[in-house]
Amino acid sequence: SILSGFPDTRAFDGELQRSLVESLSAAGVRTAAFTEGGYFSASFGFDRGFGEFHEEHYQFGGTIERTVDSALAWLGTARSDARPFFLLVHSYEAHMPYLRATFAASMAPARFGELFTQEAHEAVAAGELVLTPAELERLGALYDGGVATCDRELGRLIDGLEALGLRDEVVLVVTSDHGEELAEGRFPRHAGNHGHSLHEELVHVPLLITAPGLAARRVANQVRSMDVLPTLLDLLGVVGPDDIEGRSLVALFAGRAEDGERVARGGSVEEGPAREFVRLAGHKLVRRLEPPEPGSEFAHVPELQLFDLARDPDERHDLAAERPELVRTLFALMDASAVQTIDPDALELSPELAERLRALGY
Repeated sequence: SILSGFPDTRAFDGELQRSLVESLSAAGVRTAAFTEGGYFSASFGFDRGFGEFHEEHYQFGGTIERTVDSALAWLGTARSDARPFFLLVHSYEAHMPYLRATFAASMAPARFGELFTQEAHEAVAAGELVLTPAELERLGALYDGGVATCDRELGRLIDGLEALGLRDEVVLVVTSDHGEELAEGRFPRHAGNHGHSLHEELVHVPLLITAPGLAARRVANQVRSMDVLPTLLDLLGVVGPDDIEGRSLVALFAGRAEDGERVARGGSVEEGPAREFVRLAGHKLVRRLEPPEPGSEFAHVPELQLFDLARDPDERHDLAAERPELVRTLFALMDASAVQTIDPDALELSPELAERLRALGY
């Protein structure tokens, strides 16, 4: 969705089918990506449109420090090129495995060890290790260590732009594709993981954008991942495909009102029954599309859940039975045929790529 300007159901079927990076390249923009592999790999078509696409692999030594080093080296060459550029830097740092003990060093030890490794994740996912509240606290601290490392390395990237005289000339976007379940306790076997539910801790992600002449402000409007690249096209004056579903955010930068709220939708859970959600006007409806497996950890997931995110941001009070009219309104925005759950077992993977994905918890 981030790269294509479309919901994943229209852009991905095991391989990325379209990307707005192609529009940038066609307009003469120099394009490059430095990624840490896994799913964000040329193996799945994510190199579409990029003039350069470089992959490292987290569990085989491709850390964020090395990724940023490579990006800074590329920026040094871009400075001497007259063409505008688009650079994508991707990391799995704030992602399982959690390998930064920045905030956990003084905490009580956990049965999973000093760090939250692939082996620890697999023990939790199998139900062999049920984490205590203290261990969940340590898990969160390890995750925070990864976030702090991301923050430090982002700062180093910004310092590099400053040193090259580019800081005031670039649009800088910081975002993520998902969050993690930590101590929420909804699915104990998925602590330190994602892809198993559509709750806010997994689908509500940060989005920060700076641009020359853009005054600091917080935009309260609901926006979507698929709006990111259309925004960059707009700022660069590049014309994209007519049927882009994402919409530029530039009007919101200036505080201008929009005609109608942007409807946010999502789905494609990897584990448990297929589900989709729609989010509008501070409310969120989650719909289960198939029965859960009896006796599984997902057996308690109801067919419909409705949450008032303003009053209940942690999504603990299901209003589906109390607000039937609102359920019908949001239900009308859903189309079951639009949901696409990619079965990882159906993808054609090399043994090396399969191992890399397993090491990231997939």
